Amino acid sequence: MPGYIAAQVLGTCAEALFYIDATGATGWTGAVGLVVSGYGDTSQGRDNLASGVVTEVAMTFFLLIILGTTAERAPQAFAPIALGFRLTLIHPISIPVTNPT
Repeated sequence: MPGYIAAQVLGTCAEALFYIDATGATGWTGAVGLVVSGYGDTSQGRDNLASGVVTEVAMTFFLLIILGTTAERAPQAFAPIALGFRLTLIHPISIPVTNPT
């Protein structure tokens, strides 16, 4: 768990650096110009905040598949299949709800 938390913190720091870099770019017009999660006008389906939160929370639970596939008792040969199905499930469901147009 500590490694996972550290990776999330590092990812957030990387996002902050990307934001700082993007804001200094010529022609940058605001957060809608970045590839960030959003709701309302920045959502492909124009979904509200509640829909975005529920979708993101529900899809986060599917990230537990990663922890399950790395457990000692889990058959290691099936890990790539489980992870691939996770991506196949999460992306088509969450991208239209919380990604910008």
